[in-house]
Amino acid sequence: QISSVTAQRHSLWSLSVIGADPDRQAIVERAAARDNRLRWVSIEGDETLAACEIRAGIEAETDWVLLMAAGAELHRHALLWIAAAAARTGAHGIVADEECGELDDFAGDLRLCPRHIVDQDSILEANVYGQTIAVAVATLRNLPSVGDAGSMAEARARLLLALIDRHRVAHIPLP
Repeated sequence: QISSVTAQRHSLWSLSVIGADPDRQAIVERAAARDNRLRWVSIEGDETLAACEIRAGIEAETDWVLLMAAGAELHRHALLWIAAAAARTGAHGIVADEECGELDDFAGDLRLCPRHIVDQDSILEANVYGQTIAVAVATLRNLPSVGDAGSMAEARARLLLALIDRHRVAHIPLP
């Protein structure tokens, strides 16, 4: 995932890697020594991964955060597309197509499943948009907490439902 972010054509980004694994932290910190746009955010005490992610997003010194699904890889123009969608639509959140695994791919690689609408009925049927969501930081600061969710999938679904309930959410066809 780190390489798909560092390969972005959009140069104005930073990447927060969240976790509790000291070995992973050391890897991220070595990479951050070469690229100051990378940083490690430690999960504190009994904090959930979802709560830590939201905390890191709220504390971000930027206008938007991209909450990436575990294992998702970004197209090299993804951040440009997200920035354009944010500028053109006035949306407070942006979703992309669902990530789903190939049936015969034991490595767990993700591919895209195209979707074309954003509405509550489709969201309630299933999480058809996957777990990669871009959110305006000012909006994230004012949404109900999802940090107590039992899983990242539940946290992202709750976040998306809260976004759709209160704000415009845009869709881009590829992450």
